[in-house]
Amino acid sequence: MTSAAVNGKNSVKWLFGLTAALLAWRFWLLPNLGISLYIDEAQYWTWAQHLDWGYFSKPPGVATLIWLSTALFGDGMVGVKALSMLCYPLAAAACWGIARRLYDERVAFWSAVAVLTLPIFSWLGLFVSTDALLTLFWALALWAFLRALDSDAWGDWLLLGVVCGLGLLSKYTMAAWLGAAFLFLLAFHRSRLASAKPWLAVGLALLILSPNIVWNVSHDFPTLKHTADITLNRQSGGGLAS
Repeated sequence: MTSAAVNGKNSVKWLFGLTAALLAWRFWLLPNLGISLYIDEAQYWTWAQHLDWGYFSKPPGVATLIWLSTALFGDGMVGVKALSMLCYPLAAAACWGIARRLYDERVAFWSAVAVLTLPIFSWLGLFVSTDALLTLFWALALWAFLRALDSDAWGDWLLLGVVCGLGLLSKYTMAAWLGAAFLFLLAFHRSRLASAKPWLAVGLALLILSPNIVWNVSHDFPTLKHTADITLNRQSGGGLAS
């Protein structure tokens, strides 16, 4: 592929074509694999029949994703998985935006191609998991963070807060992204921490997460207990000494 093919509008056309081809192949492959929902997917589907602000082991993001996916595409295998499968190409688009902002069209193109063709994402894309939304919101958060650093506009910081809040509602691991962003500001942009804007972004993220926090409090912290339980069970089952 020549360098001219990865410049400007041509790169976008190539990426749309590659994305469409990969999605078409995966949507064809899924019903021909001869598999059913695995146990976690079946549990998430059950949650989606009774939407709430939290569940035993997860925040509500994955159940809401399945609920919306089946509402749009039906209750079949493809319908359950469709929106989860789309999360990874959308994450690739976010990575394209990140690389384009940091480098140029050529790097952006190959970054998106790399994400689209990663074997792990090709495998995960066939299943519904909390990692689908986490991957998407993690990439979107980095894109929004770069925008906010460049512009220092209220709108971009608020956008970052919304994305991080939705990420936290998808998987609590998103908190690690917030921690990394704080350390980055502390090390390289310490003056930004004196502004209200990044703190407002954090506050907005926590506000979006707050219904799930309230749910956990009212249900006696089932997610925390679940995490402690599997940790203790794993330790009692053997493994490497700590």
